[in-house]
Amino acid sequence: MMPLIGAVAILLAGLGLISLYLGLKGVGREAGRATRTKNNPGRSWIQNLDKVQRRNIILGLIGGLALYVISGWLILLLAVPAAAIFLPVLLGGQGAKRVIGQLEGLEIWTRSLAGSVAGDANLEQAIIHSARSAPESIREPVQLLIARIQSRIPTDDALQAFADDINDASADVIVAHLKLASRQRGAGLSRALGDAAESIHDEIKARRQIEADRAKPRQATRIVALVTIGFVLLAALSSPISGTFFDAYRTPVGQLIIAAFLGAFAALLGWQYQLAKPRPLPRFLIRRTGEA
Repeated sequence: MMPLIGAVAILLAGLGLISLYLGLKGVGREAGRATRTKNNPGRSWIQNLDKVQRRNIILGLIGGLALYVISGWLILLLAVPAAAIFLPVLLGGQGAKRVIGQLEGLEIWTRSLAGSVAGDANLEQAIIHSARSAPESIREPVQLLIARIQSRIPTDDALQAFADDINDASADVIVAHLKLASRQRGAGLSRALGDAAESIHDEIKARRQIEADRAKPRQATRIVALVTIGFVLLAALSSPISGTFFDAYRTPVGQLIIAAFLGAFAALLGWQYQLAKPRPLPRFLIRRTGEA
């Protein structure tokens, strides 16, 4: 009976994680990262994690096990690793920062490319030479674009793949100009790219203002989350030495109560994240079904 109740407690806490999953499953797209290049479908999810995420998982597992041994609270075996994985994403605002960083990189690269094509350089050669000025945030998609061009893939197809890698409406505008220039080989591309870069600059300013307005509410949420987590950890650590004060929480019913509380708290954080996450503008350069 006891193992069954413990399993129910863990499953109940998992209800909160479902909402986190629903809120986080699109994080890679929102960030504007090149998911087709960085997240290889043939690799395991562990291989797709960065060093910080792997470190957080390891520390969460160790911390959860240690706290369980000290307190006897079974729910901590799940709650601590889940907090280590999801809280940095939910409370850090990294998605918006990555979007802004990518837009900044796209602006710099577009201005550099505009300067290259202004000197009557061949479009493909101008793109190849732009690798030197590509910022870190878009360097990988630019390098893949250059690799496709050098592999004699048609320029139009290579540019479409680049737009899919960036996965952003602003990149679609740049790629649309480049596609038109690759087909018609006419003048005016440099000016068009300059205007597009200026438009991206205005978008960056607007997004920075929005993030500045969100900074204070996000900080308040961090404080509430830290106080809540601190209280739960204090209760868990004090349970073995506090006499009978926390004994009720070590029982199966007490674990169910804590699981319900943590699940509801996780659901609220996930809901808040869903409300505040960046909403990407709809793209217009979408690869048609059946295209390579």
